[in-house]
Amino acid sequence: MNWLRIHDRISPIVRGNGRTARHVAKLQDIRSGMSWREEDIGSMLRSGEISGYAATRHGRGAPILFIGAILFRTMADEGEILSLAVRRSERRRGIASALMSSALRAMKLGGAEKIFLEVSEANRAARALYQRFGFEKVGVRYNYYSTKHQKSHNALVFRLEFSPPGARRHRVGFTRQSRDPYRRSRHWKARKTLILRKH
Repeated sequence: MNWLRIHDRISPIVRGNGRTARHVAKLQDIRSGMSWREEDIGSMLRSGEISGYAATRHGRGAPILFIGAILFRTMADEGEILSLAVRRSERRRGIASALMSSALRAMKLGGAEKIFLEVSEANRAARALYQRFGFEKVGVRYNYYSTKHQKSHNALVFRLEFSPPGARRHRVGFTRQSRDPYRRSRHWKARKTLILRKH
């Protein structure tokens, strides 16, 4: 798995940029057929109800290519991942992990102590990504998603809890074969300390 290319960037989404809403909606359509309307995304971005990060590619003499995005919101001490999508041709290169890391960092700085998200039970790749970040399944919503092919899928509710200072630290080992969302090197081998709440 390669990492971001030298001209790839992860940056906050600008509220008033109408083109961003169009790009995000298009990515969602490409991804699964289960998407928000462009108008709704644009309205929430302009109002500040939601925030996001975009992954873009900047090449010499070429137009900027929109390759991924994540949308989220923070309310009091809770955050929610609303959407995470990456262009199909750019997947398995760490872009989703980079977007997720940026969003989690922003929500934590904004005061969130718990992060929630929903994911289709059929989306194994996304489920694996969230679990690598420490999310745990806490619920199921049956027949929640309906795709363009008229098939229904259950939605799994995932939760991640940030521990307060002084909480017990659990060590998670990463090997060369593991996909570590916290570091850029594929062949890095170490032990990463994560602060997780003891259940």
